[in-house]
Amino acid sequence: MAADGAGKVKLGDARCPGPSLDDIFDADTRPVPDFMRAQSYEYMGSAPLSTERYTSRAFFEAELEKMWPRVWQMVAREE
Repeated sequence: MAADGAGKVKLGDARCPGPSLDDIFDADTRPVPDFMRAQSYEYMGSAPLSTERYTSRAFFEAELEKMWPRVWQMVAREE
């Protein structure tokens, strides 16, 4: 975890104190594909999100029409 000169953690660098995903991958008995270890984290701020997307009927209808008919929902992996 990166800290500034005063010992405070920089915004976006705080992580759960438990094992990291890489720790879990390292403990696996089978090889993990390289793409699973790729880091793509980007801090996007900590401002509150608008609740409208969770309560708006128009947003719900748009999701039904534009997103859900075109995506696969993976629930569990067989391997």
